[in-house]
Amino acid sequence: MKTQKAVDEFLLSRQSRNLSPITITWYRDKLKLFARAYPKLPKKPGPIEEYLATIKGEPETRHAQFRALRAFYTFASQRYDLRDPMTKVDPPRCPKKIMATLEPVEMMRLLTSSSS
Repeated sequence: MKTQKAVDEFLLSRQSRNLSPITITWYRDKLKLFARAYPKLPKKPGPIEEYLATIKGEPETRHAQFRALRAFYTFASQRYDLRDPMTKVDPPRCPKKIMATLEPVEMMRLLTSSSS
């Protein structure tokens, strides 16, 4: 099966579900790279893991690619009666982000300044 054909059908299914145009564009951007790298749809986890290993940038970038592939393969496995190889691919790890917090004194200063 050709990957691009499956991607096109996946995107059409997202449109028919009335997903946001931004969401559809996000899927298209993520999956076009995969379709270019693998013209024939991989049916085993190995090529998918190899592809994910090539993704550069922040860990979140690789994780976003993983999420797009997981949604795509869930669709493909149901539509084309295939085994879903993504069930055997572990998600890339993303470091936990520590959010900045305010000290109690800073919070009081902020509340005081906003009420004046």
